Amino acid sequence: MRGSISLTSAGLGAAVLIVPGLLIGIVAQEPALISVVIGFGLLILVNAVWSLLIVQRVLLHISHPVCTTIGASTDLRVDVTNPVGADIEALVHPDSDRKWITAQIPASGTIKLRPSVRGMFTAVEARVRSSFPLGLVTIHRWVVVPLAEPLHVAPREARIDIPLQRGDEGVAVLGRTGSPVGVRTFHSGDLRRDIHWPSTARVGSLMVRDRKQSNEQPRLTVQIDLSRVHENDSATADQVLGWARFAMEKFLANGYNLFLQSAATNASDIAATTDVKTIPISSREQLIKALAVAAVGHRFEPPQSSETNVLRVSPAGLVWQQTI
Repeated sequence: MRGSISLTSAGLGAAVLIVPGLLIGIVAQEPALISVVIGFGLLILVNAVWSLLIVQRVLLHISHPVCTTIGASTDLRVDVTNPVGADIEALVHPDSDRKWITAQIPASGTIKLRPSVRGMFTAVEARVRSSFPLGLVTIHRWVVVPLAEPLHVAPREARIDIPLQRGDEGVAVLGRTGSPVGVRTFHSGDLRRDIHWPSTARVGSLMVRDRKQSNEQPRLTVQIDLSRVHENDSATADQVLGWARFAMEKFLANGYNLFLQSAATNASDIAATTDVKTIPISSREQLIKALAVAAVGHRFEPPQSSETNVLRVSPAGLVWQQTI
């Protein structure tokens, strides 16, 4: 057990009297005084052992939301139980309001957490202390409380202009969907992949495949490129991820079929590894979970022709990728 022991004010006062009281009793040959002094010592010892047993048997369970944002106030519900049933104080930290809560066990309470770093957290450090039953000695215990499910902390949104994919109509055009039904004159906003070169050569102006209207959601892949970000430069990484979050929440709100591609930390292994993953994003919760574990490293190659709409987010900003 990691912890510490300290005397309370009352305990310190009693301890101060033990040594001189014992010496006086021995010199004066006063058995009653010696007995009283020894009794004080035994009370301190009993209090220490009792408090130690209490804090060792304390059980903590923490309930929390699965997703939050750096700096956001997040409620942690703490349930404290102890088979003995005694007064005890509990503190969950770090980044909490650091207020001790005294309660008769079992007890429940809510502590405000304001995460200061991004990541996926599987445990919270807690501290409990008790001076029960005599208030002479305080025993502190530090304990790591596993979370029932990980807490994902993502960076805040960072506003950035989303560039146009084609044309200058003032909107990002991701191309038409559906099967080609012929050719037509090129319009601003059409994709290069739809250019029909034989017709263009015959007519002398750009011609594109005309596509049937489709009810399919437009597909978009967002790449998080942190290959040039140092692993200790969390400020730059969080800014890039904040841009990605801002853009992807906009696309989510407009009904896009989103995929996020990034290097991600796999903390489920004994030794954490980093893998490149492409995952579908259909909700804000999925987005926060993915951004929480995004890792530096891995330089992306230009997308293949099948990946028609790819938006890369890097320290340089947001750039549409050309297919090969």
